[in-house]
Amino acid sequence: MGRICYFHAFSGMSGDMTVGSLFDAGADPIVITQTLESLGPGASFEFAKVKRCGIGATKFRVTGKNEEMLAILHGQGAALIEGQPKCTFTAPAVAYIPPETRHNVENNGSEPLAYVYVVAPTAGK
Repeated sequence: MGRICYFHAFSGMSGDMTVGSLFDAGADPIVITQTLESLGPGASFEFAKVKRCGIGATKFRVTGKNEEMLAILHGQGAALIEGQPKCTFTAPAVAYIPPETRHNVENNGSEPLAYVYVVAPTAGK
């Protein structure tokens, strides 16, 4: 008998969350990475163990040759950008993420954090 897996994404689920969940469920990270690289995205991939609110999981990070910007619409938090000090913000705000830079966003407030994530190819790419 085959196995069946159901995702119950009651409040949404992003691509990095999906790939991290597949890894935690036993998917081979080499197969995942090779499959994604075969699509030719020009990005690098990384798996990292994280703990959020006492719950352990796998974070799947994608870093590409793109300029990225966060337009913070509601709430407060921080942009964690590799090689830079922690950038805290309260809406309305904007955070810039340089190409090929590992990064993450965290919610430091008591309300939901809402932002628009803008990705644009670097010039000449």
